[in-house]
Amino acid sequence: MGVLAALYEREQSGLGQHVDISMLDCQISMLNYMATMHFLSGDVPHPIGNSHFVHVPYNSYPTADGHIIIAVIFDSFWDNLLEVIDEPAFRDEKYRTQPARLADKEFIDGRLGEILCTQSSEHWLALLTEKRIPCARVNRLDEALADEQVLSRNMVVELTHPEGGSTRGPGNPIKLSRTDEESFSPAPLLGQHTEAVLRDLLGYSEGQLASLRDTGAVA
Repeated sequence: MGVLAALYEREQSGLGQHVDISMLDCQISMLNYMATMHFLSGDVPHPIGNSHFVHVPYNSYPTADGHIIIAVIFDSFWDNLLEVIDEPAFRDEKYRTQPARLADKEFIDGRLGEILCTQSSEHWLALLTEKRIPCARVNRLDEALADEQVLSRNMVVELTHPEGGSTRGPGNPIKLSRTDEESFSPAPLLGQHTEAVLRDLLGYSEGQLASLRDTGAVA
């Protein structure tokens, strides 16, 4: 974003500039509303894992064969969840609104995890999706790389080594509407571009290159 902003400004002024980006600065900027809430309240939040500091249930939960995420953001989602999860304690009228669920977060998360452990992720995701409750599988690495959407976006590509053999690797996440041709090549072999760098970038003559080869300075 900084580079794009500088390029756009250059089009207006004709002047270039140095773009200074710090990883620490980026991390602080991503605190966004959490930092603002801290300055307003003085509260220092404590680690809460994958759960949410306001919404309940909103967490990663174990199933019989993995983990899933459930995000009950609105009270209506809670009503829908009760059609999926058969737990009498959850039908207490007080839980129909967020403040009571937040107050009993530990109990709700714990009991929900116990119930979800009785069936597979696929079982629960089908029921939750039918009731339009935000949910998703917590993928293992192999599951993420085999995801239908990931494959349809060409995010897993074939990489061929010039000396034989091939493997797969991540694709390019930048998709452009007009210049959308994609090609993927392996990293260069050791010394593959040495002469091109010396000749084309540094201006070495053929005689200088020959001398370097003769002395073994370059292969």
